[in-house]
Amino acid sequence: MAAGFRSLFVAALLFGIVFISKSNGASLKGYDPYGSHKRINATTTAPPTPSEQSSYENSTNNAVGQMVKDDTEEPQLQMIRQCTCAESDVCIKQAWSQISSCQESCKSKLYFFGDDTDALLKCFDNDSNGGTLINNCFHTMKGYCAPTTSSTPQYIQKPTYKPKVDNGLKLKEHEIVEAFKAFHICAGKCMKDIIVECFEQQECGVLLGDSQDIGKIGEFCATLKGSIYTTSVKALPCLMPGLKRRGS
Repeated sequence: MAAGFRSLFVAALLFGIVFISKSNGASLKGYDPYGSHKRINATTTAPPTPSEQSSYENSTNNAVGQMVKDDTEEPQLQMIRQCTCAESDVCIKQAWSQISSCQESCKSKLYFFGDDTDALLKCFDNDSNGGTLINNCFHTMKGYCAPTTSSTPQYIQKPTYKPKVDNGLKLKEHEIVEAFKAFHICAGKCMKDIIVECFEQQECGVLLGDSQDIGKIGEFCATLKGSIYTTSVKALPCLMPGLKRRGS
């Protein structure tokens, strides 16, 4: 009877283990009596060869070196010989001699006064001494050009001649004044291109102030501005024949 009871106990024990394992979705086959972790299938990568490791280190060092270089290096200044005052005089006079051609290229700015822009251009009688007025003005600017008598070339930072940014207050002007300004500014830009091209042919440059634009000489050269104003006033009756003067 003891043997029968022992057999019954063993059978009950096995039945309990099987029942518990099935209820937990597992089986005795997967049971680990030592409590070790399950094996995880993973792919392994072979260590890099010495040549691959060296290549990676070199590329990393080069990248870091480039970043350090970019952060520490300053752009080199481009230098150019400074034009002598005589060289500048020649370029200015050469540009002024072509003022009529520049105005021709800007005649579309005169549409405010009429459609026949070719006829309107004839209303302007440009001052033949305009080139001299500009040169006299530039000669008053300290450091603008190198002395003609200097035997040793002087070098300056290469100028860009970019238009100066004007952040000043813009006032609405009379339509006639706006039309004149658009025409003269256009002609001034044309002259600027001729002057700068002449400087480049001479392989030299000039120094202008922070607020001076060689394309708008009339803004900082009072004598030229006066000449342009006089030319415009004389041209007005021709441009607008029906315009009556005050008091007439």
